[in-house]
Amino acid sequence: MGTDTENCSSTLNAIKQILIQVSGAKLSIEDIPDLADPVDDYGLDSVVIVEFVVSVEKRFGITLAKDGMDMDVFRNLSGLATFVDQEVGRL
Repeated sequence: MGTDTENCSSTLNAIKQILIQVSGAKLSIEDIPDLADPVDDYGLDSVVIVEFVVSVEKRFGITLAKDGMDMDVFRNLSGLATFVDQEVGRL
C-alpha cells in the first residue's frame, strides 16, 4: 500500500492532467508547479473552471462544491490534491 505522500503525488498528477486536458495547454505534468493556481496561472474562464471541477469530481467520485467549503482549496493544485485525498479517505 502506498504512503500518504505517494497517494497525494498520484492525485496531484491526475489533477494536473485534468488541468492540461480542460485548458488545452500544450504542457506536460512536469511543466506545472505543484503550487500553481489553476485560475490565475492558467487563465481559466468560468466555463473551463466548471469543466475542471466537474472533471475532478468525476475522476475521484467526490463533490467539490459543498456548502461552507473553504474556496482557498482551489488556490493551488497541491492544496486541491490534499483536499481530494481527504475526501476520498486516503489521508
